[in-house]
Amino acid sequence: MTEKYPKNKTLITVQNVLLDLLIIFDEICCKHQIRYWLDSGSLLGAYRHKGFIPWDDDIDVCVLAEDYKKVISLLTDFCKNNNKHILYFADMKFSYFYDYFSDISYFYNGVFPLRIDLIPVKIIENSPEAITIDKSLLEIVKLYVVGKEPDKNKILDIHKKYLPTGINLIEERSIFFDFYENYILTN
Repeated sequence: MTEKYPKNKTLITVQNVLLDLLIIFDEICCKHQIRYWLDSGSLLGAYRHKGFIPWDDDIDVCVLAEDYKKVISLLTDFCKNNNKHILYFADMKFSYFYDYFSDISYFYNGVFPLRIDLIPVKIIENSPEAITIDKSLLEIVKLYVVGKEPDKNKILDIHKKYLPTGINLIEERSIFFDFYENYILTN
């Protein structure tokens, strides 16, 4: 059985590096009046454990869609002057609808740098139509992000064209993420 963390990089070290990343992120957001909040396991850990969930190895933050491009631009500038920090997807041709702010000095599982997940959040109208559209797209997001089989009854006919056909999953996912990013980041 292989260990998730090398002996010289314990989970405590991982969480300390993540906290340093969050401090940098917070300073940038505060300086530029960008609102964000902890989400998912990070929010639960902050509330329940007054820090990290003991086994958590990332941080999840949400940024309003109206501020997302601004925060990505500011982090891109920060990373240009700080060689150990990157935005994971910002300069890649690989499409993804959110980015990771990462410290490349530390990798876990030998693959991904320690990171903050930067998740854009769209404020939608409180109407049955807007909620139905959003839920339809989220079913497809769950499929491409975590591999969860979608409830096809919740997917609108107009969105079914984004379901994978099995011909080229990477291209199909990329097409959907381009569409979804545009949906999230526009009014």
